[in-house]
Amino acid sequence: MFEEIDALPDAKPSTQFVKRVRGEKKEQAPPATKTLQGRARRWMIDPKWLEEHSEFDLPARIADNGKLWGDSRDPEATEALIKQSAKEKADLKLKRKQRLSDTTLVANSDEEGGSSKKKRKKGKGKGKDKGKVPKSSQVVEGDDDDDDLYA
Repeated sequence: MFEEIDALPDAKPSTQFVKRVRGEKKEQAPPATKTLQGRARRWMIDPKWLEEHSEFDLPARIADNGKLWGDSRDPEATEALIKQSAKEKADLKLKRKQRLSDTTLVANSDEEGGSSKKKRKKGKGKGKDKGKVPKSSQVVEGDDDDDDLYA
């Protein structure tokens, strides 16, 4: 009896339901994305094609199916763990940087109070003092050459 009812066409069909029509198979690589939103799921890709093109079997291109398909974790949970660990690493790096700047401030304050040595910057050596050079207005005794540039 139920089979007969299911076989009858619907007198008032829904406007939202659309029958699925399969298109042609695409022979292109799944896109590489940073977010999970644009990645293809593993069930969407033919396993034979994936074996032939193993260079595209990357987490940036293909996401796992999830718990409903028998995987141990959902890809959304994995992405959340990755983001959380990245944030923790950034916080640790910032704390180390602050700790290092605090210790250099303490070291600099010790140097200023205790020692009289000045820090010199290493450069290319262009500004080094090479001794006193007499000015053109100064007369040097015993120099009567005509080869002076400024006399």
